[in-house]
Amino acid sequence: MDIKKEYKELDKIAQIIRSAGYKAYDQLYGYSTTGNLNYITRKDSVRDRIKDIDIFTVKKYVIENKFELLR
Repeated sequence: MDIKKEYKELDKIAQIIRSAGYKAYDQLYGYSTTGNLNYITRKDSVRDRIKDIDIFTVKKYVIENKFELLR
């Protein structure tokens, strides 16, 4: 998967996390720093979807989109 596709998928994942009532930044940051999938909600199989994305890409996404994710 190229980085543009991974970022689009992470955008969708962030939306799902928000719709579940959680803060996308908190969950993605927790996962990106520990690699522990328990930080990510199970809603709409988000845990399975994020496993397909390289963790370093998730870290980069969190850093680059911090302010958007904190909304």
